[in-house]
Amino acid sequence: MPLRARINGNSINAALLADAEWKALKGSRLLRMPCCDALAYPRTSRLGTRHFAHSPGNHCGTEGESAQHLAAKAEIVRACSELGWSATSEFDGDGWRADVLATKGSHRLVFEVQLAPQTLEETKERHAKYGDVKCCWLFRKIPCDRKPGQDHAGMVHHAKSFSVAETNLPMFVLSHSDSKFEVTVDQKRVSIREFVSARLRGRIRFSEYRRFTVCRLELVAPQVECRRCHGRYHVLYTRRFMRSDCGAEHTVYPGEEIEPEGDPYRASRNFHLAQKHFPTELKQLRLRLEWRYSETLKRSYWCFCCPRCRTFIGAHFFGDVIGEAESVPLAAFCSVELPCREQSPDPHWCFAQTGRYCGTE
Repeated sequence: MPLRARINGNSINAALLADAEWKALKGSRLLRMPCCDALAYPRTSRLGTRHFAHSPGNHCGTEGESAQHLAAKAEIVRACSELGWSATSEFDGDGWRADVLATKGSHRLVFEVQLAPQTLEETKERHAKYGDVKCCWLFRKIPCDRKPGQDHAGMVHHAKSFSVAETNLPMFVLSHSDSKFEVTVDQKRVSIREFVSARLRGRIRFSEYRRFTVCRLELVAPQVECRRCHGRYHVLYTRRFMRSDCGAEHTVYPGEEIEPEGDPYRASRNFHLAQKHFPTELKQLRLRLEWRYSETLKRSYWCFCCPRCRTFIGAHFFGDVIGEAESVPLAAFCSVELPCREQSPDPHWCFAQTGRYCGTE
C-alpha cells in the first residue's frame, strides 16, 4: 500500500496532499501505481492514513503492508517536508528499497520502518546495501545479538541475547499508542516528528561512553536499635542519582561501588560527605563513628556504633539495615545537587536536547 502514485507522469504523495487535492482524485482513471503502472485508486486505512491501492484484479504482489507501517511512513514524509527536505516514499535505489528517502542538496537519509521481526544478521545485510546512503531503522523491538554463554566451568550452554548499539547501525524503538507514534532514543521517548527533525539536523550522535556531569547526592539516615542497651541512634549511607550530558540518568545504590580498604560499608566516606555537604543537618542526628576490630572479619574498619554504650554494627548487619531501608525505600534525610565529572563505557545513541553530547567537550 504505497503513499505514492503517478498521474500524467508526475509523482504525487498522499501524505502531502491537501484535502481538496485528495477529493479531486476520487474516480480518476489517470492514477497509476508506481510499482507496476496498474490503475490505482485513493483509499484511507483504518488508522486514517491516505494511500493508494491497486484496482481490483491488478495486484502485483507488493501488498501486505500493515496500517501502522503505512501511518508511520506518512508521519515521516510529512516531518521531512515540513523541514524543507524532499521526501520520497517507497523509493527504489541500487539494490535497496527505502520506506522513506529524504534528500536535501547532496544529503540523503533513509528511514526504514521494520515492524515485523527481523534478525540482527538480516538487518546488517540489508543495511550494507545502502552503501554511502545514511539509514536508520525503526523497530517495534530492536533485534539482539545472540552469543553462546558459559557457565562457571567454562562449558558452552544456551545462547544469550545482548542489545546492540553500533555507530554504523542506527536502530531505535518505534511505539504506537493513542494514535501517536513515539521513538525511543537511548532513555528518551519523543514523538516521531521530533525524532525525524533531530535525525535530519544531526542532533542524534553515537557515543562510546556515558559522561555524567550532574549528581544529586542523597543522605539517608535510618534509625537502628542497639543490640546491647536497646537505645536508638542513626547510621548513614548515600545514594547518588547521576545525570549525563544527554539527560540519561543512572542511580548508584549503596554497595555498588568499590569498597575502600578499612571501610567495608563506607561509613567514613559517607560521614565525611555529610560533614562537607550537610554540616547543619548532621547536627540533628544521633550517631557515632569509630575504628573498631571485628572478630568476624579479623581486621579493623570504620563503623557506626551506639553513642551510649559504643556497641558497633558489623558490616553484615549494616547491609541488612540498608536492604530494609531501600526496600521501602526510605526517604532521604537531605540532598544536594552537585557537578561531577564521571564517565563509564556505555555505547549509545546520544540525543542531547540541551546541545551537550556525551563524548564532546
